[in-house]
Amino acid sequence: HVFRGLHDAGIFADERTFRLFDDAIYMFHMPAFFLISGLLFRTREWSSFASRSAWNIVLPYFLWGAVVISLQIALSSAANADATWGNLLWLPIKPYSIFWFLYALLLIQIVAQLVLPYKHGAWLLLGFGVVAALAEQSVLPKGLGALNSASTFLVYFAIGHILSKAAKTNQGSAWGATASLIAFVCIDLTAIALEVPVEGLAGRCIGLVLAMLFVGIFIFTPQLRAWRAFRKIGEDTIAIYCLHTIFTAGTRVVLVKAGVSSLPLHVMAAFAAGLIGPLVAFEIARRMGITKYLGFGATPVARKSGETTTSTIVEPAVVTSPSSQIGGD
Repeated sequence: HVFRGLHDAGIFADERTFRLFDDAIYMFHMPAFFLISGLLFRTREWSSFASRSAWNIVLPYFLWGAVVISLQIALSSAANADATWGNLLWLPIKPYSIFWFLYALLLIQIVAQLVLPYKHGAWLLLGFGVVAALAEQSVLPKGLGALNSASTFLVYFAIGHILSKAAKTNQGSAWGATASLIAFVCIDLTAIALEVPVEGLAGRCIGLVLAMLFVGIFIFTPQLRAWRAFRKIGEDTIAIYCLHTIFTAGTRVVLVKAGVSSLPLHVMAAFAAGLIGPLVAFEIARRMGITKYLGFGATPVARKSGETTTSTIVEPAVVTSPSSQIGGD
């Protein structure tokens, strides 16, 4: 989103370089988010599922969707987006900006909640995912918004859920982590060099492989999950997700107003703001005891060991991820 914002503002002017960066990221990052969501998803009683979905998906979707739309309208002269009050009125059925992810994830979780209790439910879910993905590529009309997205990414969610048991029992392997990293970089760069369309069938298949390798790097390296910085980001992921575009766009606007045109400076400042800003906001909300009411999940509770429970939907023993925190149970 940093690169896309700078590109839309005319600061990242080299079109080919921008496309390389953009495709390299989008080839894998959304598949990885949904795969991790499936990795950590657990079915629950419907009352619990409904309550947690309302607080951790529906609330942040409407609250922060409305905030982003309102800010873009108020700052329309400086913002890249053309938000209108109509976008706010259509939020119940038409996601705005990055919040399509929450809408699609809710649809996928509802399907998973329905299917997984059956015998071989995980494989049945995968079957639904494959059919949905093929339908989205061939016969499903475009312009259906979150339904198109849910159809595309259900298969990643299902595969993540199937891999969940193996991920929990993995003891770590330096060779496994190294091999995953090398394969990830080589495949991603090769796909970009060959200009494989991200949204085509080949791109989606490559995205699945890349997502599995990306997650494998962390699964094979337990030390990464133990690092305080990674745990902090995992616990606060929903805040980062909801707020990062506000901070990155705000940083860009301030720098432009100050006459700064250096692309490297814009990139470094926006990345820092997009990460640090939401973390600070979450910490303030945590100390005030209002994280739940902002859609950031329950306030973490300190343990005697010095660890904290997860601040969102996933089970306390699991460190969250950019998507699993929003969607995993």
